[in-house]
Amino acid sequence: MSWLTGFGQRDVAGRLWLVSIPQWFDVPEFKVAFDQFLHPGQRGVLVYIPTAMQTPAHCDRDTQYREQAEIRRQRLGFTECVILDFETASIEDAKMLLADADVDCLYVEGGNTFALRHFARPFDSIIQKALKTKGMPLIGVSAGAIMCGATIETALWKGHLGDEPNPPGVPRREWGALSEARRWGAAWDVVGGNTFFMHFGDMWRDVVRISQSSAMWPHPTVTIDNETVMVFNVGSSIPSAVIRCPSWAMKTAPAGAMPQRYAVSAIMTAPPAVMPQRYAVSNVFVRPIRV
Repeated sequence: MSWLTGFGQRDVAGRLWLVSIPQWFDVPEFKVAFDQFLHPGQRGVLVYIPTAMQTPAHCDRDTQYREQAEIRRQRLGFTECVILDFETASIEDAKMLLADADVDCLYVEGGNTFALRHFARPFDSIIQKALKTKGMPLIGVSAGAIMCGATIETALWKGHLGDEPNPPGVPRREWGALSEARRWGAAWDVVGGNTFFMHFGDMWRDVVRISQSSAMWPHPTVTIDNETVMVFNVGSSIPSAVIRCPSWAMKTAPAGAMPQRYAVSAIMTAPPAVMPQRYAVSNVFVRPIRV
């Protein structure tokens, strides 16, 4: 699969595997592509960050986190999985963990984007350093993918159908005020100034078009639907690969036929002249958005 080349060695800057659905590792073609994103021989320790999940108070959070971590360790073939919960971990613990040469990948789980943004704040520089200077690969699921962008403000675009912007245990912010949103929404910004809109679909097309065409919106916005994985090199605004798995195949293909029925396509990148413009992903094409 030549569309995922050069993944055999850890780069100076890391790589990002960004996806909307939490069970992506059960999709055969995504697993095939992931083997080239991170070679099976490079899967020692996985650092699992479950903070966005916001487990209800009546549930045993530690038990649930361990169960989810173990599922991902087994499905992805890592030798060991260490949980790093931004809500309870110390900065020193995080520094020591990410300085460990045996750590091969970060996994930032999906959930409430605003809770993740709040609790991750003391760890921002640690994560950015791991990605930019240590070449640490990162898997970002939904909220975890949004955090890789310049801001989490795109999570506000879904209104009452999206994440609760003031979840329990998080200081209340006036997200409707532009200055507050810009101040508290700033994220890791490791993808060339991009922002991400996750779980994209037809119902959100006009919302995204109107929101990002606003004169007050300064960032390129990349949409990722539930059938797509996007791979970025840290610091680059253009994805190095897009892996598509159309929903009709997911829903209709018999189990035995899945590997043959899944469609994986190479990315077609926008010409250099239009790269700085806002763009979205439609099927496997990166195209400028006409507004």
